[in-house]
Amino acid sequence: MKLQDARTLTPSQLEDRRKQAVLLRKQGLTYAEIGVIVDVGRNKVSEWVKK
Repeated sequence: MKLQDARTLTPSQLEDRRKQAVLLRKQGLTYAEIGVIVDVGRNKVSEWVKK
């Protein structure tokens, strides 16, 4: 699976994805599942959720 290069996203787009990832995690999804939905790696999801 090829993920979108996050460097091409605007700060606003990244923040929107981060917020969505945090909400999905609160709903009980795994980091891998969230990564597929928001199009980032599971490690990035983990970083976002821990902040």
